[in-house]
Amino acid sequence: MQAQEQMFFMRLRNHAKWMFVLLAVVFVFSFVVAGVGSGSTGVSDLFGSVSFFGGSSSSDPVKAAQKKVDKAGKDTAELAPALKNLADAQARKQLTADAEATYKRYLALRPQDVTARQHLALQYKNDADAQFLQLQAIAQDVVQSAPIGSTKLVTDPIQAAVHQDAISHATDFYRAFRTAKQKELTELGAAAARAKGVQRSSLLAQQGPEAFNAFNTAANFGSLIPESPAAADAQKDIAAWAKLGLPALQQVLKLHPKDSLGAQIKQMIDRMKPYAPAAAKS
Repeated sequence: MQAQEQMFFMRLRNHAKWMFVLLAVVFVFSFVVAGVGSGSTGVSDLFGSVSFFGGSSSSDPVKAAQKKVDKAGKDTAELAPALKNLADAQARKQLTADAEATYKRYLALRPQDVTARQHLALQYKNDADAQFLQLQAIAQDVVQSAPIGSTKLVTDPIQAAVHQDAISHATDFYRAFRTAKQKELTELGAAAARAKGVQRSSLLAQQGPEAFNAFNTAANFGSLIPESPAAADAQKDIAAWAKLGLPALQQVLKLHPKDSLGAQIKQMIDRMKPYAPAAAKS
């Protein structure tokens, strides 16, 4: 099935320029519908937005929290909660890289803290969303700069250089997206494995749609930009993220067997099934 999709897009690429522009529009629209990226779009929003961090605190909560970490020294009993407070403060200030590092330090001391893992996953999601927005923009440049005609022998060398540069940037953004998304999904999976009851259901309700969004991004990237060196990685990602997302979505579907949300979950499951048949049967 995936091979047929690739052949379909390759045939389209051999037609006129306006067809490439049309593909760019479809590419952007499909991502918006899939709900990849931050903001309020996408199916995952139907599960409800999760607010992890509270309101404002002191004028400089990060410095205040850092002082407590420094004061704790190597005393684990004091250091662990101090690190958690620092990570939360950094996250509120959108210091994503710092928050990631601090949550990892905290989880090394408290690996069973499900909420902290969920918070760390959110930081990775922020990274992935930022890379996706860049990828979304450069994909249009790739399509619009594509050579016209069925042969590349008559391609304008300047146009070809512009096209290759756009492909190179798209490749970089996809690889950065891929890295951050995999970290996010790994942390969500680790949190779900440790959680129980309602909290576990909530984590699965995040993991499933996020895996689908990643799957959809990889499928679109591989089909639209097959010249990219990362296209082969995207094909592997399609199967890996389908395998990861299907069990989570199937568990969520049990909670919404007949409502409108359940219908959309079924659509996601059906879309991914051909790429991970073993996971679909589990």
